[in-house]
Amino acid sequence: MLRIIHYSYTPNTASTNRLIAYVKNIPTNVQCKVYFMMPDSSLSRTDNFSSNIKVVYCWDKFNCTNKLFRFISFKLILKWIKSQIIEGDVVYCYNAPLFISVLYKRGVHYYAEKTEHPLVTFPDSRLIKFNLEDHLKLCRNLDGLFVISTALKDYYINEGVNPDRISIINMTVDASRFINIKKQYLNTSYIAYCGNASNNKDGVDKLIKSFSYVHRTHPNLFLYIIGQAPYSIHGENIQLAKKLCVLDKIVFTGIVCASEMPQLLKNAEVLVLNRPDSLQAQCGFATKIGEYLLTENPIVVTSVGDVPLFLKDGESAMLSSANDDEEFAKKICWLLDNPEDARKIGYVGAQVAYSCFNAEIETHKMLKCMGYEI
Repeated sequence: MLRIIHYSYTPNTASTNRLIAYVKNIPTNVQCKVYFMMPDSSLSRTDNFSSNIKVVYCWDKFNCTNKLFRFISFKLILKWIKSQIIEGDVVYCYNAPLFISVLYKRGVHYYAEKTEHPLVTFPDSRLIKFNLEDHLKLCRNLDGLFVISTALKDYYINEGVNPDRISIINMTVDASRFINIKKQYLNTSYIAYCGNASNNKDGVDKLIKSFSYVHRTHPNLFLYIIGQAPYSIHGENIQLAKKLCVLDKIVFTGIVCASEMPQLLKNAEVLVLNRPDSLQAQCGFATKIGEYLLTENPIVVTSVGDVPLFLKDGESAMLSSANDDEEFAKKICWLLDNPEDARKIGYVGAQVAYSCFNAEIETHKMLKCMGYEI
């Protein structure tokens, strides 16, 4: 039995989307149980899986909605899951390898995945105490560790994890969401970013600065910032846009539901991610890049982390140096001024997404590492 353990089922988040992409592509000959430990605020659920997949919502068995009991429930859930595990099982913890320290049993094979550097994203400190050395010790004893980038693989190798037990599983994206999505030619032309509208992670403030350069030669163009930023960041970016005299050309959409997102991205002229160079950018890989590519629109992204391993400047995307907002703007302008070349770049970029970020291929790669015959 393959037992997959994830902290929470939270629709439309990168972690949940990646996990669901795996589960949807598990072959029917693999019996699997997926455990979602904690609910989101809406008690969200999904059941769109084949018959060999059973989903267990652990909060049905324990009181996880009451904040006073959440910590106790979390501990009880881990112990209950451990009671379900039997010799010969394969246990896979997504982005939470520290759970394995509680779930450990002899005769069971343990795997975990990390898509971010451990110093960038921590487990919920209210529920489980994070200690870097404990994390690294556990990773050294896993049967296998899956990571999303070469930098993350190198990090764990340098920290003593056996390189033969580390596998890179590429970022995955659900291509089915973009099937039959046709471009709607509107009266308003815009370029677009989607995400959590953060400055430190995604450089939305840098994007606004780049857009101010683009605005000089393309005054009728709009910038759509799709996603809900923290209140303080949103206020700072509004003030920045005012200072740069582009506030009337920026649309802050807030949160957009998943079903509407593909069309909104498809209608853009160019899709953009002015991500700064950081530990997070070096070791992670933004899911939004795959979604951008699947629209067949041209994209402009900063050349950080593993991005240049997959995308070539002027061929499948436009790559800009990180922390150079004016260069980023020039890449956007070139695409706007050369629509035929932009169309070709968008098409080639989509083929990269289909071949390199294919959820079925990456899921089967992971299962083979676990010893399954696919």
